[in-house]
Amino acid sequence: ILVVIKKLDYRSEPWNVLLTTFWLGMMMVAPLVLYNRVYTALHFSSVGVPWIDDLLIAFTRGAFPEEVLKFLVLYGYCIRRPEFREPMDGVVY
Repeated sequence: ILVVIKKLDYRSEPWNVLLTTFWLGMMMVAPLVLYNRVYTALHFSSVGVPWIDDLLIAFTRGAFPEEVLKFLVLYGYCIRRPEFREPMDGVVY
């Protein structure tokens, strides 16, 4: 997918920045694993309704921490790069 997006981008991004962003994203797995272990160890109480419990777990254990970590990579590394010139770059990175 990255190769297709890179070819469609008329102002192509440098490979070194794309690969660094990719590796930083992969490194975000470590804090996510730690967060999930702490979350599991604390045994958060359930509401008692199975579908609400599943929804809360999906957001608090999955979606929210993953999106926060992706934002940190985007904001902490990508936005500060001079190659980050247009909104489409946020999608590419």
